[in-house]
Amino acid sequence: HNRFDVLNTHLAYANIIGVLAGRLAGIPVVATLHSTATDPRHYHPVRYRLETWALRYGAGRLIAVGQAVAEACQERLRGRTIQVIPNAVTAPPPPLSTAERSTIRAQIAGDPSRPLLISVGRLSPPKGYGDLLNAFAAVRRVEPSACLVIVGGGALHAQLATQIESLGLTGHAFLLGPRDDVPRLLA
Repeated sequence: HNRFDVLNTHLAYANIIGVLAGRLAGIPVVATLHSTATDPRHYHPVRYRLETWALRYGAGRLIAVGQAVAEACQERLRGRTIQVIPNAVTAPPPPLSTAERSTIRAQIAGDPSRPLLISVGRLSPPKGYGDLLNAFAAVRRVEPSACLVIVGGGALHAQLATQIESLGLTGHAFLLGPRDDVPRLLA
């Protein structure tokens, strides 16, 4: 039989179940908080109360992935110490040459001089890409040459493609899918 030294949980359901499992198994639990949890669309009162109880009384230690997350959770957790360990950010790549930058922009948007907005993330409801497309449609009314690039994959790809078409953003908003060259795209 293997014995584990610590159980590290991430996000609401894992925090609830992991704390219970850790307590039953006699394994200390370190719970990690990733969100300020301010979006009412994803609020479930029972889950929220269960997670709050688990974090207050069952987790041995609490970690937040940023200072804002720790501050947002402090009142909920009634003064429990929350250690902040920021998400790691890799060093940016060296700057692109003017020619490289122009080539990448032309590949994405056609005209390298277009104002270019880029968003990178998982295509799922909490990320708000539908709202981003609606906002971008308003931006285009003011800046018609603007271009939006969304990098990432996920369950909403087809829905977002349909929304791009229905908002008249074809040729102006692009779903690039998952990419392994995100640092270059951001540069």
